[in-house]
Amino acid sequence: MKVYSCILIIIHFFVSTSLTNTFASNISTKKYNIFKKAIIKTADFIVALQDKNGAIKDSSDGYINEDSTMEYGLIGLAAAYHKTNNAKYLTALKKGIKWLAKVQNKDGSWYIAYNHNYLSETPSVYQEDSIEAIKGVASTNSLFVYNLYLYTYLSKDKTLAVILRKNSEKALIFILKNNYDAKDGYFRNSYQKRNGRWYLWPVKYSADQADCYLGLMAGYRLYGNPKYLTKAKAIKENFNSIFFDKNKKIFKVGIDEKNQALDDSGFNEYFVQGYAPWVFGNNKYTKMSIDWLRKKQNKNGGIEVKEEGRVYSLTTALYALNEKSLKEKKINALNYLFNTAQDKENGGVKDSSSDSALYSNVAAFSILSWTNSGTSL
Repeated sequence: MKVYSCILIIIHFFVSTSLTNTFASNISTKKYNIFKKAIIKTADFIVALQDKNGAIKDSSDGYINEDSTMEYGLIGLAAAYHKTNNAKYLTALKKGIKWLAKVQNKDGSWYIAYNHNYLSETPSVYQEDSIEAIKGVASTNSLFVYNLYLYTYLSKDKTLAVILRKNSEKALIFILKNNYDAKDGYFRNSYQKRNGRWYLWPVKYSADQADCYLGLMAGYRLYGNPKYLTKAKAIKENFNSIFFDKNKKIFKVGIDEKNQALDDSGFNEYFVQGYAPWVFGNNKYTKMSIDWLRKKQNKNGGIEVKEEGRVYSLTTALYALNEKSLKEKKINALNYLFNTAQDKENGGVKDSSSDSALYSNVAAFSILSWTNSGTSL
């Protein structure tokens, strides 16, 4: 699924446990062995999308890193490496990070997407809204640092983090200077170019805040800057009071410049119900959002977006990762991804029940769900 609010994926690192526990599966070894071949095949699918310079196409004929999709794919490779200890996944992660560093803008940002010649390109879905270009997406900047952190810990080698320190610092400084709203401590989405001029897109997506939390925590762990830690803690501490809809008892997709909830009852609404708990852990609010998702599970195990009449693999994977009360429900979701959504020939995972497109971020989420990797920083 291409997520145009720029959202993605999480893995637990350092607050109370080591990285070993971060990727450690809460699912039984027996159950992991059932999915082991699926994990390897899907990780190989992501590797096959990577070119010799490290860029990972979002799909076989797609852009590169549209809405941070490549970065999500890299996190899936990190989980696959931890489960299988196959060095090719760690190597692919490193190559991807180095490619991202090479195409980073001088101001520390990235563009919304790149073509196969590594030139910035604005997807048609945005051009239709008269947007000429997009850069400075808060999630993209944050997930670059997060992926570097993943690689550093998994490889037990700080060399790349040292080499790319300037890139990481510039990425975080950019969003703190340009996207950050000091009034509430949260991050606006991006900058859009219209009629030759750049404008701030002021919407604050709930999932973007989670990505910024990950990036800032990763930056603190890598480089020890206490400013990153302070900002990250504030994101987590106040998240529910701003982004939870107490009337609907679910998380808002986001808020506009007037702090009004965004009206979005489709995929994005479903996604954040799994994404927020994945990042910020269990509390009374995240339990309500998972309860809401649980009611959307169909007889085949998938989470069905009723408004669209389809099951999305991303929401199903996130539900499986967060389901802690009913093991049967969890296993049914995992089995849906394996039996129904995975392409048995190339290992990709179908976007939805009505769309057979195979994206790297969907593959990554599926790997994470099968390995039951992580919770939040």
